[in-house]
Order: sequence, then structure tokens, then C-alpha cells
Amino acid sequence: MQLVQRAALFLVVIVATAGNVQAGMITLSATDSGWYRDDGFHQSTNENYIAGTEHSIHRNFFTFDLSSVSGTIVGATLRLENPNNGYYYFPPGPDPSPSYALFDVTTPVATLTAAHSAGPAGVAVYDDLGTGASYGSVSVNSSSNGTIVEISLGASAISDLNAAIGADFAIGGALPPSTGFNYIFGSTSPGAFTKELTLETSSVSPVPEPSSLALFSIGTAMTGLGAARRRRREKQQPSEDSPQEA
Repeated sequence: MQLVQRAALFLVVIVATAGNVQAGMITLSATDSGWYRDDGFHQSTNENYIAGTEHSIHRNFFTFDLSSVSGTIVGATLRLENPNNGYYYFPPGPDPSPSYALFDVTTPVATLTAAHSAGPAGVAVYDDLGTGASYGSVSVNSSSNGTIVEISLGASAISDLNAAIGADFAIGGALPPSTGFNYIFGSTSPGAFTKELTLETSSVSPVPEPSSLALFSIGTAMTGLGAARRRRREKQQPSEDSPQEA
């Protein structure tokens, strides 16, 4: 009987404290986007997010406001619209199908989104956009034209996103350099293009489900029954000064 009681109590404690895990989806539109050229130039009013080689090499970025996010982020996907002519490569030949890669950004968002003339300060930001912790990657090619390019973010990104909840968050992107022309997300300004971060979140509710309450009631009843049985046994046992032991 005691073994059953202990098992029931153990189950009740686990279920009652686990709570109700609730999942949700949040979609955030980018608050800003843009590119940096390999010489450090960046125009703050231009939200075009080309990445790759077009005369010079470009790396792009996206910023998001996480102030509306609550709970724990358990998954994330970056969704970027690529126009009909957004992917291009030259000279003619086999499509190189390069990997568009995402990275963490350590540059403060205010510095990232500010205008930069060609020079060391802008080059430092350019370098930051294509190095550091890898967030994810996807192969792109001519079939990417006229589509939404989706990149699933990995564990490093999820960890950094959770650390940034309540603040601004930036993601950098890069395409490998090319001896010719090879870029993605060309012709993305002006216009309203999809630049979204989809987040999957989870939270634990302290209110137990009905099944938890039922288990708790059963456990409480069994505990009370066990206590009553112990009291009865104690009454039936002789005391130290009883006649039987005199």
C-alpha cells in the first residue's frame, strides 16, 4: 500500500508542477534592411537588400523589433522575397547555385542602420555581416526568382534571439564572392517586399489541466487514507508502560 501511495504522490507532483505548455507563432516584419559594399559604403535610406557580386561585393542585413515577443523562442525562419529578376549570374554557363548564408551581427543596430561613407568604419560593419556565428544557409539559383526564400535558423540564432527579447535584433547575410556577376535579392528597392521573421514560441501556464486536478485529488485521498491507517495501528500498539511489558 505504501509503495502505491508513493508512486501516486510522485505522479501527482510531476503532473501538477508541469503546467500546460502553450505554443504560438509570431510573424515580425523587418524594421530596416539594406546592404554594405566591400569598401564600407552604406546608404541609410536605401532598403534594397542585394547580396553577392555586382561590380563590387555586397552583404545585406535585416533588423527586427522583439519588444512584442514573450515566452521562449523555440524555432525561427527568415522569409525574404526575391523578385522575378532578383537572382542573376554572368558569364553564361552552369548556374553556380551558391549558398546564401546568415550570420550574427555584433554591430549595434544604431550603427548598422546609419549611413557610412567608404572607409574603415563601414568596412568593419561589412566584415561583421558575413562572419561570426552561423545562423543558417540555403542554396539559391535561377529557380529562386519570383519566390519567397526561406531560411530556417539554427541553435545559435535561437539562443541569440531569446537573449534579445525586448530589444532590437539584427541578422547579416552574404553570398560567396564571384569572378563575374552573381547575386540574390537584386532590384528590391523601391517596393513593399516580404522581409519577415517567423518565430515559434512556447510558454508554461501555471494552471493545471482537469486531468492534473483529478490526479491531485486521487493522490490527496490516498495520502489521507494512509495517514488514517497509521493512526489506527498506533492506537492498537501497547504503550511502553502497559501491563503486558511490566
